[in-house]
Amino acid sequence: MRAVALLLMLALVALSETAIQDDWSNGGGVFGPVTSWEESFLYASPSLNTVGGCLQLDLLTLVEHAVDIGFGTPRSMRGLDMDFDGDIDILAGGGMTYVEDVAWWENMDGAGEYWIKHGIGGIYGSSGANSVCPVDFDGDGDIDVVGASQEGFWMHWWENDGSMEPIWTEHNIVLGSLGVNSVVADDIDGDGDPDLVSAAFHADDISWWENTDGSGTNLLKHVVANGYDGASNATISDIDGDGDMDVAAAGWYEEKISWWENSDTSMGIYWTEHIIRENFDLALCVLSTDVDLDGDTDIVGGSYGSDGLIWLENADGSGTVWIEHTISQQFTSVISMQACDMDDDGDPDLLTAGFYMDEFSWWENTDGAGLNWSKHIVDDSFTRVSAVAYGDFDGDADMDVAAGSLTRNDILWWDVDHDHNTSGYLLSSILDAGYVAEWNGMQASSALCP
Repeated sequence: MRAVALLLMLALVALSETAIQDDWSNGGGVFGPVTSWEESFLYASPSLNTVGGCLQLDLLTLVEHAVDIGFGTPRSMRGLDMDFDGDIDILAGGGMTYVEDVAWWENMDGAGEYWIKHGIGGIYGSSGANSVCPVDFDGDGDIDVVGASQEGFWMHWWENDGSMEPIWTEHNIVLGSLGVNSVVADDIDGDGDPDLVSAAFHADDISWWENTDGSGTNLLKHVVANGYDGASNATISDIDGDGDMDVAAAGWYEEKISWWENSDTSMGIYWTEHIIRENFDLALCVLSTDVDLDGDTDIVGGSYGSDGLIWLENADGSGTVWIEHTISQQFTSVISMQACDMDDDGDPDLLTAGFYMDEFSWWENTDGAGLNWSKHIVDDSFTRVSAVAYGDFDGDADMDVAAGSLTRNDILWWDVDHDHNTSGYLLSSILDAGYVAEWNGMQASSALCP
């Protein structure tokens, strides 16, 4: 295989320095001139990746496919096999019709070329469904759907009857206050059935809803936190490693990310707040995943304001010592993000939408430790992206991405292929030699890799 290694030699009067730039894959690198050999160069497609000590041309191609043209204001999306036929479908919430604000699109051919929309139900609220959550809520083996609106006085869950063409039965969950921005599901009390956790933006509370009999028809509300100003997003995971489920959340007006310890041996009655990050500007998005692959749960935060993307390392595995790492302070107005292994290298990457940036990107966890990230723009022409999802939509065994646009009212997906090539081009920054160098003061040489 032909690859390229670049050797830059700087001829100085009293000093000669040699270095090999061996990481051209970092799209998150700095614009030139860079001043240190350790800094990442800015890549242009095709990019170069280190392979066996050599640099291999890696052409990233993305092909756009339509799922639905005209689905109003998608706000929440998931890729999953809704009908258990072996391919990946799409579940989404949005709209303002109150009829089909929540729907799923059947991947008819398994290749993502032909989709059929199936309406599930509607949610009252001027922004439609802010959040949708697929879960087997009644324990009958099929996928039900929970949905919430920031403006409504109810959450809803729709019971799937399990037929080939599902009939959905709506169940209302009375909130007692206005609006839920985010709803997620997991077993909070350790009784073997899924419960719900909600973040209520206007009511400023984070609650969990106990599925008391496992059928989803008898729910008991428990408050995790009151007065968490502008509770915008929640995630469930075992943060302290004690075997029960804890809750982490972001607060828009609170401007912080916290986690709550399920401190009564998995029963979910008593909760202790631990603040992870304060002064996090307009904290909107939060998710939990093991970013650095050390076996514990870390937290990723997205700011709608000026603090961009960060991840918080659970340094001691118990949630008491956190180390903050910046992914990008320039990637702002984060409205949606998900963790997934985009490049099939075994570590979690990030899929993100920056609403006012008009940028839809995925972030490569290049070293598997979360210390170096490469930004890959999926589509800079798909503006006002409001929801993102992932899945192998074409059945070719690699990860693809999907997104919905608030301004275009469309849902699209992109086939992401990584093809190794023997030819291509690249653009780079040049190391600042510390003086006005003439071209004959630097040399570039190439070498063949085996």
